[in-house]
Amino acid sequence: MLLLLILGACLASTHASPDWDYRDTSQWCDSFPTCCPSSVRQSPIDIIESNAVPQSYPTFEVTFETDGPPSAVEGILSNNGHTVQWSVDTSKNNIELAKGPLGSDTYQLAQFHFHWGRTQRTGSEHALNGKFFPAEVHFVHYNKKYNSLAEAAGKSDGLAVVGIFIEVEEAKSVIFQYMVKARI
Repeated sequence: MLLLLILGACLASTHASPDWDYRDTSQWCDSFPTCCPSSVRQSPIDIIESNAVPQSYPTFEVTFETDGPPSAVEGILSNNGHTVQWSVDTSKNNIELAKGPLGSDTYQLAQFHFHWGRTQRTGSEHALNGKFFPAEVHFVHYNKKYNSLAEAAGKSDGLAVVGIFIEVEEAKSVIFQYMVKARI
């Protein structure tokens, strides 16, 4: 089961900040003010469906252009110290997100990364109705009116993050097979 979420994750506040982790969140408000519970950009979040307010938006538009085969997105796989991250080579791949709640702006996919845990019951950064999932992937896009992810990260309209919860299944995943085989 995959659930699509637009998350106001606090990536902008952590981009140029000191190291952080999930073991000790007690100091987050001092180091990362936009991640405090009083902030509208607080992370992690628990999405409670009964509290959600339905909204109507135009349909998202996704543009996917690559120099290689349609299934290939060139980039660099790395361990960034917190997770496995795929940094997209934007000179060879044009993957854009527009419309929906994003208004008239267009966002370029810069990278995606994963959150996972030690068990198959928890690991996602966010929760749905109090339930955490085994893993979560975040697709981080930056507003194309800025020149880069680094420039956009500090702007209130700079990032659009699409989060997808991942559940464990017995079947082999074609989507992740190359990443599972890769060594970092």
